[in-house]
Amino acid sequence: AFDEAGKEELYPFHFEEGLEPWEAKKLYYFGIPETFIKRSGATLHGVPREKITTVIDVSDYLERKIQAFSCHRTQVKDATRILNRPGYREFARKEYFVLASARGGPYTFPEDDLLSGL
Repeated sequence: AFDEAGKEELYPFHFEEGLEPWEAKKLYYFGIPETFIKRSGATLHGVPREKITTVIDVSDYLERKIQAFSCHRTQVKDATRILNRPGYREFARKEYFVLASARGGPYTFPEDDLLSGL
């Protein structure tokens, strides 16, 4: 969808409804650093540190983040297990992202804001 967005020929009905094409400038994927995965003993695939382009400090929102995570009824079992992992609170103070695709730029890395350079 990222690569196709904004192409008039693919979405003629948008123009018929008066909508303008829009192309996002950046596409990010959320990632968990390999180092945290290894330390925690989780059976997930982590992202190599060198591929992480953006790290956002969310420590001011840590308690809200944990509360929100715990509110997902279908994930309560997982949330409890994850929240009790050694080092989780320290890890959760930051959000990690990989810039998967971008238009425009130039962009400077590492970033500390998903809107950097826009």
